[in-house]
Amino acid sequence: MTSGEGIAGHHTGGGSRGRRDQSDEPELDPSGSGQEVLLQGFNWECSSLRDSHKRPYWLAGLADKAEQIAEAGITAVWLPPPCQSIAAEGYMPQDYDSLSTSYGNKADLKGCIAAFHRHGLKALADVVINHRCAQEQGPDGKWNQYTGRYAWDASCIVGNQAAQFGGTGAVKTEDLFEAAPNLDHSSERVRGDLKSWLTWLRHDVGFDGWRLDFAKGYGGQHVKEYVEATEPKVVVGEVWTDCCYDAGGGLAYDQDPHRQRIVDWCDATGGTAAGFDFSSKGVLQEALDLGQFWRLRDAQGKPPGVIGWWPARAVTFIDNHDTGSTQGHWPFPAAHLVQGYVYILTHPGTPCVFYDHLFADGGKPSLTLWGSLKRLLSSGSLRGPLLSRESLPSQPSLQSQPSGSTAERSMSTEVPPGGNTTSPSRQNSKNLPRRVRAANSFASVRSAILELTALRRRAGLHCRSNVMILEADDGLYAAVIDGVVAMKLGPRSWCPNPNLAGPPGVSTSPWQLSCSGPEWAVWERKREGSGRSARSAPLPMPGRTSGRGLAHEQ
Repeated sequence: MTSGEGIAGHHTGGGSRGRRDQSDEPELDPSGSGQEVLLQGFNWECSSLRDSHKRPYWLAGLADKAEQIAEAGITAVWLPPPCQSIAAEGYMPQDYDSLSTSYGNKADLKGCIAAFHRHGLKALADVVINHRCAQEQGPDGKWNQYTGRYAWDASCIVGNQAAQFGGTGAVKTEDLFEAAPNLDHSSERVRGDLKSWLTWLRHDVGFDGWRLDFAKGYGGQHVKEYVEATEPKVVVGEVWTDCCYDAGGGLAYDQDPHRQRIVDWCDATGGTAAGFDFSSKGVLQEALDLGQFWRLRDAQGKPPGVIGWWPARAVTFIDNHDTGSTQGHWPFPAAHLVQGYVYILTHPGTPCVFYDHLFADGGKPSLTLWGSLKRLLSSGSLRGPLLSRESLPSQPSLQSQPSGSTAERSMSTEVPPGGNTTSPSRQNSKNLPRRVRAANSFASVRSAILELTALRRRAGLHCRSNVMILEADDGLYAAVIDGVVAMKLGPRSWCPNPNLAGPPGVSTSPWQLSCSGPEWAVWERKREGSGRSARSAPLPMPGRTSGRGLAHEQ
């Protein structure tokens, strides 16, 4: 079996991993890239969009964008749930065999996947296998009878829901989704049928991998079984739990218990699946919103999210259809979207870009971008239909209390006198200069994403890139990644020290500013005598994987 590197695959050993460093990971193998950049290809409103004939067109529209998506540096696209659902968005599945959804029909879906493949893109299915809605009522009058190829009954529903759905299956210890019948993954019948369905999606429909919805609802050992049966190239699970908060209600500095649960889930899968790095999202948006950049370095001097412990199994992101979009359950601060992407697109882990931040035609725009989009449309800078909506709810920032920073000073060069070298300990989005808010308009966010994905590819950054955090204090975060990329966030001035060591055995040119904006900048340096970034050898192009794909290890 071939070994590779990335975000889904095989990992030997068991038990809780706890804090990890990369010393026990295999070296990057040329058979796998580890350089994937994902795109969530929809938001919460896409299912409601229709063409002039009142037909769903989202999947057909994505197929038309395949070339643009690939040119944007994306390597894999997370598509919406593929089967018929009683909820338009797809998260209440009912008939697994029917691929007619609010996003398009089976032909649209297969056409979209084919278009992606022509442009070197992978397609991920959003598979909802924690729960499934029944088509009929049973003798007890409860909704627990299923029809079609997977004709299940009450015995396939967990015993936790005996009163609600008449479930007679095993009682599960994982999280319960109350709104629908939860499937009993300990049942051989259920697991066998799910493997059959996933195999059909993989080989007949053409999907390359899975995004696992509500993955905290079933054990990682079952995920391992599904992965081994279907051999996807990409697997990432949604394990979304509350962050850690202090006694005053503010976000705690120490998020180890939070990221431990994500790491434990990934480890329970045998390392065959990655997890969305909710820990990094929570810490990053708090640090940016309040100017508390000390949060971005943990007590061991590493990044505070899953990327600090197991970066090859961390999928970083800014927002998704739940946290942002029109749901806005936990939106990233609007004034710091660009800075957020500067962080995740230069750091290890596998970054995931949200559709609303790259394209402007996703129905009702994201709450966090609504104001900027409205200004652009009214000024004529952005063409397109403006859908009406009710007044928007306010999005208050979390009020965090500093828990103390022990960040040490390190090799850096301060800009000569005249630069801003002080910052407030608290910098709420509402108090930011107008130029900073304007720099986070839709057009600016999209432009920054395109610049940063190009830089990530050019510099050869990957899911296991090494991060040297040089500054993490009020008003400034600075880091060097793989010795070839330097970046800084915050109002304080900073630039990389020319004496910082580059990759071993490689002669490098001086640092050059690559891209920048209000309160952020990114530098890169080249290998002497070439136009490439200073890496000892180029990595393979994204998408050329083997074995189980993007995070395959032995």
